[in-house]
Amino acid sequence: MVFTRFLCLLGIFASSHAFSLTRHLPVRPYVTRSPSFNRICYAEPLSAGSLDAEASRDSTADHPAQKTTKLWNVPNLLSLVRIGMIPVLVLTWSHPKVRAGIFAGAAITDFLDGYLARKWNQMSRFGAFLDPVADKLMVAAALVLLAAERGMAVGLLSAIILCREIGVSALREWMATGGHRDVVAVAWAGKVKTVTQLVAITVLLAIPPPHPAAVGMVMLQVATLATVWSGFGYLKAAWPLLKASA
Repeated sequence: MVFTRFLCLLGIFASSHAFSLTRHLPVRPYVTRSPSFNRICYAEPLSAGSLDAEASRDSTADHPAQKTTKLWNVPNLLSLVRIGMIPVLVLTWSHPKVRAGIFAGAAITDFLDGYLARKWNQMSRFGAFLDPVADKLMVAAALVLLAAERGMAVGLLSAIILCREIGVSALREWMATGGHRDVVAVAWAGKVKTVTQLVAITVLLAIPPPHPAAVGMVMLQVATLATVWSGFGYLKAAWPLLKASA
């Protein structure tokens, strides 16, 4: 039963982001090819330089390997590694130190992929889609399993955190459909929430029951408060647009 709920939660988080990549892919203007000159034909005449630039873009599109190189850069691969750590976390659950190390490693990749993407100028829409999905899947998996292990003390806090994550994700996607995604950008409270969550979960993973893990529980309570606070911040920022669309 616990494992079934765990899979359901993972499905919810994945589906909350499933359409963000396709919604924001750039759409090229409608074009046709002239069979006699094999050139791009527009409704309005183009200069020779414009035609050469368009031909260059077509040449790039004819080589999917170049797109693959840009898509699977190091930051995006780190996000995929974080997702791949989830089944490893489940399989090593009976070894507290190992599971804590796995989660801590995943947390490090969370900060590392964003840093490398900015430093190497490898930021992409696919990366912006994949990074939060990997974060939420890893945190959701750990919280569900910790709730099953420690009972309602962790279960109630986990439910609040997961409900907030689903709600904010849905809000962001709704705002993105209207071109207002930046209105609900990550605020300082969201960053505090992320750091306290990762620290709390790592401590709770390293100290199994019957040990109380007081530090981990306090950190998880702080993370829950920051989660609720940041959630209200996102809702407040988006409220004018929500009200206008009613």
